[in-house]
Amino acid sequence: MCYLCEGRHQDYEAYLSTVTQLRVRVTDEESFLASAAEADRLRFQGSPEWSEPPIAASVRDRIFLNPDPDEGLLLFILAAWLDLQAPYTRLWTQMLEQAQDWLHDRAWNDPTARLPRGSFPPTRPHLLKTVDTLAAPQYSRRISSWFASTITDIAEHQSIRRGNLYRFVGAVCRDLYEAKDKAFPSRMRQAALPTDYAGTHYKRLWMLVMFLRKDAHVVRCLIKRALATAERGAEAIEYWEDESYFDPMECELPVDTRVKAAWESLPFLTPGDRSIEAIACEARTLARKASVAPASFDALLFFR
Repeated sequence: MCYLCEGRHQDYEAYLSTVTQLRVRVTDEESFLASAAEADRLRFQGSPEWSEPPIAASVRDRIFLNPDPDEGLLLFILAAWLDLQAPYTRLWTQMLEQAQDWLHDRAWNDPTARLPRGSFPPTRPHLLKTVDTLAAPQYSRRISSWFASTITDIAEHQSIRRGNLYRFVGAVCRDLYEAKDKAFPSRMRQAALPTDYAGTHYKRLWMLVMFLRKDAHVVRCLIKRALATAERGAEAIEYWEDESYFDPMECELPVDTRVKAAWESLPFLTPGDRSIEAIACEARTLARKASVAPASFDALLFFR
């Protein structure tokens, strides 16, 4: 059980204050890696950001304590697709409410009607692709059925080997997220990172995967409860949580303009403007050197 299941909340302001203090300590590469590791631990072991006052009630009721955990998990994924060019407080409140209303009303029978954010090109194809896939008979409109099937298929066909999390990302792009490059899903399913893996188009994708794989508390609790409703769900969760099958080291850094600005201000890096793709690659090189996941830098860079 997570703290939400127990009727508790975390002190988000205390967490934010701690991250701010950790950022102040950064003077060189070594101190950056130490501060990033602590911020990452606090974020994903305790899930404090879901207790932030403006969004806490909405995400609690619609996602994490949804009476149907399968719907909660699906809404979490749909919110990731909606997360672009909008204040995050609006995303996790108004847009989340719209997504839930859409699922209850039109998503399965007339999906283009009352679509959250309407015809907004950066979000529309992902929402429609997700519900189109889940409407197939083998999934019965259940994201947990897709999740369990996808995880067990990768684990049992690929066994214990590197690249399985990349293969999972490839499956997400095949079934739920409309990749910019049609070759992207097949390359990812071969465990090969395409050269444009870190472009702005894929930021939401890596953010979602980071939370699904790294969060060890609130999101993990949701996934376990959702998969408990699916055939072979128990096997799937065992595979998913086993680092030898799905290594969190393969969680790439989701880079947006906020993370870009924070990265370029790091005191131990050569000053200068960098592309988002270049920052992701630079972060990946540093992460590999330190034997950590590139996404482990996100908590220190994102919260400002």
